[in-house]
Amino acid sequence: MRAMAKVKKSSSRSSSAAKSSKMKKRKALTPPPPVQRGGVELVNPLVQAQMKTYDEALALPTEQAAGIALRTQQIIAHETGVTQTVDPLGGSYFLEALTLQMEQGAWDYFKKLDAMGGMVKAIERGYPQKEIAESAYQYQRAVEAKEKIIVGGNEFVVEEQSPNTLYIDETVAQRQSAKLKTLRARRSNEEVQRRLAALKKAAAQQPQAGTNGNVSEANTMPYIIDAVRAYATVGEICAALREVYGTYTEVSVT
Repeated sequence: MRAMAKVKKSSSRSSSAAKSSKMKKRKALTPPPPVQRGGVELVNPLVQAQMKTYDEALALPTEQAAGIALRTQQIIAHETGVTQTVDPLGGSYFLEALTLQMEQGAWDYFKKLDAMGGMVKAIERGYPQKEIAESAYQYQRAVEAKEKIIVGGNEFVVEEQSPNTLYIDETVAQRQSAKLKTLRARRSNEEVQRRLAALKKAAAQQPQAGTNGNVSEANTMPYIIDAVRAYATVGEICAALREVYGTYTEVSVT
């Protein structure tokens, strides 16, 4: 009996150890709390940010790429000590100068937009598009002239294979289409149409500033929320707004 009890205890300990090992593995893959994540959050815990994966410009991240990004965040969070202070870079002249430069640039743009009569007028004149195009041109020119060094792009380049990217086949779209069909069959389509009609009516109102700091009555958000609660789809909501606002065609600026 004692021998059997010892075997049971040993088996129980082995099982507990195995469970503990599994839990440790699971915990190791758990992202650190927001205040301890990499990127912006380490220097400003009030900002939510996620460290991007190396293949995100090509496709949705693979498990390997996501794992590297996560491990990078965890190393910064747990091994550098930066999470022990609210602002690790506080008092840095370099960062303060960059912040002031960015702030001044933003105010300069605000003044220009106000002089044009607001953002809508600026868009109609093609000003934002022109500024974005000019910025992209200057950046690319600097890269090609090697005035701006991009490691692995225009300097310190090595021959290497393209990364394996995540492939998602058509079955995902087929499953989503089937779920959408099921949703439309079980929801109240009459209620959806009523709420979409209310949304279009609200969207057609002319926005005006409310009194005493109140929000304008021409606020579409409550009606969008009502439509979502009735299980209207994003496509149906966008189509309803498109009927009112039309489709914006960007003016080509050369």
